[in-house]
Amino acid sequence: MLAIAVLVLAGLSRCAAVDLCPTDHELLAAVRQRAEAVARHGRDNAEPNMVVLIEPYNASAVSDVHCGDALDEDAGSMNCSFTLLYPRTVVFRIARLSEQNGRWVITDEGPSVTLERP
Repeated sequence: MLAIAVLVLAGLSRCAAVDLCPTDHELLAAVRQRAEAVARHGRDNAEPNMVVLIEPYNASAVSDVHCGDALDEDAGSMNCSFTLLYPRTVVFRIARLSEQNGRWVITDEGPSVTLERP
């Protein structure tokens, strides 16, 4: 009976590697940092006479986090899927996360799907 309970709990875990698992707060911070970097890149690479206004929206919450094992090529990185809640949209994302200098950073992004909130 205990073995079945352990297997059920293992299946419900959000990360395959418990010691390599960002909290919701850490994941939101990584998403915000990535959005700010993308906005900064857009502003910095605008044409000289062009006015560019890019203001990233901050996600209000994250849910449905699922992360795989550490990657073979980088033991401090893993691929994760998660859902972000924004004021008007819900975004389903896949990203590669790495722990760098004590914080989580999005180092690569996969596909995402954006839906309007009702």
